[in-house]
Amino acid sequence: MPMSPRTRAELEQWRDVAGTNGALQVSNMGRVMRMKYAGTGIRSQLGIPFTPRPPKNGVSVPGRRGPVDVACLVLETFVGLCPDGMECCHCDDNRSNNQLSNLRWDTHANNVKDGYRNGAKRSRITGEQTSQSKLNNEMVALARQLRATSPKFWTWDRLGTKFGVDRMTIKKAVERKTWRHVL
Repeated sequence: MPMSPRTRAELEQWRDVAGTNGALQVSNMGRVMRMKYAGTGIRSQLGIPFTPRPPKNGVSVPGRRGPVDVACLVLETFVGLCPDGMECCHCDDNRSNNQLSNLRWDTHANNVKDGYRNGAKRSRITGEQTSQSKLNNEMVALARQLRATSPKFWTWDRLGTKFGVDRMTIKKAVERKTWRHVL
């Protein structure tokens, strides 16, 4: 259920981005705001919040090279600098959802696992899930069993014909070059 503007304003917290002398603020809701200054250099009024959208999800930050990802700004401002070996991860794999509750520092390996778990990435080793494979888990298990019990009778050509695939496809599946997840 979408949040009402009033509820959002009550829950939204704004903080200065480090190193910008108050010229840039970020909120825990993933929005960014450039502050307006009077001619004296004193902040006179609030700027207008904006939310950059992917793929141009970066913000120009004074003193930093190139655009900085909004999600990283939110984490750096509210949690702290990125630890060594970590990266910014979106829990729901939605790069436009930069709310603090959806972000964390984690390893690249865990970020990739999230992608598979959330369906944002498709696994290369589970051909049955892509619905493009002529084989399924049971067929691969049976082919492995047949080949193990009688390799002279169950040649690659014969196994391929039995399962309706070419000899190299069944050979790779039986030898676990593909279909590694099948026991």
